[in-house]
Amino acid sequence: MVAWFFRNSWNLCSCSSLLNSRRVLVILYVCLQLQNCQDTSQLKKEAPSLEVPKLEELYPKLEELNNNNSTNQNQIPIAYHKISNFRKAKKLLSKIYEDRQKDFYCNCNFFRSKKEGYTVTQIQKDCGLKARLNQERAFRLEWEHIMPAHTFGQNLSCWKQAICEKNGISFKGRKCCRRIDPLFKQMESDLHNIRPSPGELNADRSSFPYGIVKGEGRKYGSCDFEVDFSNKLAEPREEIRGDIARTYFYMNYRYKIQIDPKQWKLFLAWAEEDPPDEWEMERNNRIKKIQGNSNPFIDR
Repeated sequence: MVAWFFRNSWNLCSCSSLLNSRRVLVILYVCLQLQNCQDTSQLKKEAPSLEVPKLEELYPKLEELNNNNSTNQNQIPIAYHKISNFRKAKKLLSKIYEDRQKDFYCNCNFFRSKKEGYTVTQIQKDCGLKARLNQERAFRLEWEHIMPAHTFGQNLSCWKQAICEKNGISFKGRKCCRRIDPLFKQMESDLHNIRPSPGELNADRSSFPYGIVKGEGRKYGSCDFEVDFSNKLAEPREEIRGDIARTYFYMNYRYKIQIDPKQWKLFLAWAEEDPPDEWEMERNNRIKKIQGNSNPFIDR
């Protein structure tokens, strides 16, 4: 479909003979939204997770992709879904969680309220969660990427090179990728990779990988979540470890983002020990209706 689009782009906009890249992207987006665009289905077929194979067929394929060190993320087909940016993703997630207002890490209830004229989402303070350092952020709900933006963005040219410019200042990283890279926008706004979490836990985890932290030093009250700042590691509670593993498998399978071999083995164990529960499957179905694709490692 992408090749077809560029070969026929002149037919899509006869009003201009000089199509710049922005106009091309706009036309492509419109084309994706129109049901009478006959090649939209062909474009979606480029997104590997839209055609869901059997579960037993996924893991060997996943391991093959993960071991393929020659994969160039900048050259993979863009796996288009319907969410255009991270801001829109957060609004849609609020609707998905409307009748399931519990955060991911601590299983605490959250609610929306007005504060200084703004709507904010806060964690209830009766669930045992305690602040480590930041009292205000500890009880503020945030939407966290399970696979961090640094992990799925670090190999993109917009992340590594200062190719963006504003007010005469060149910059790179997340802000640059968010501005110019369609693939990064897709990965950042993918609902399958985003979960509600207490703000301080989101900040403390940063882009640390998940793993097993030695000891059980609880720094967040009764919330079963540990962060080892020295070894840059975060340990979640057992009830969500399979959810995390299947999210990483999904991001690897859809966007060809490699997983560290040690984490790979850990995630395989977590996925087996913690199979999908009723809410994980329900969430997957809700996202599929909104975003247009499911996580095949959850589908049953």
